[in-house]
Amino acid sequence: MAGIRVNWNQESISSDHLIRAHQIRQPQHARCRFTEMNPAEYSDYPTVAAAEQAMRNGIRTSYKRCIHCWDNQVAPL
Repeated sequence: MAGIRVNWNQESISSDHLIRAHQIRQPQHARCRFTEMNPAEYSDYPTVAAAEQAMRNGIRTSYKRCIHCWDNQVAPL
C-alpha cells in the first residue's frame, strides 16, 4: 500500500455522512473514481495512522473504508 486518501467531501454528500478512506494503489481501482476527485476535497497521507490522526484532529469519531479498494467497514477513531 502506497498510502491513504481521505475524501473529506463524502461526509457532506453520502447518506451515512461518513468520510471515505481509500488505499492508494497502483493501479487504482477505477470505481474509486480518483480522477473525478477535486484536490480541494481530499488529502493523501503516508499511513493509516497519519490519516486517522488527521480525522481525529477534525473532530471525527469514525470513517468508512472504501468498498472498492478496502473492506467497506466503518472504523472507529
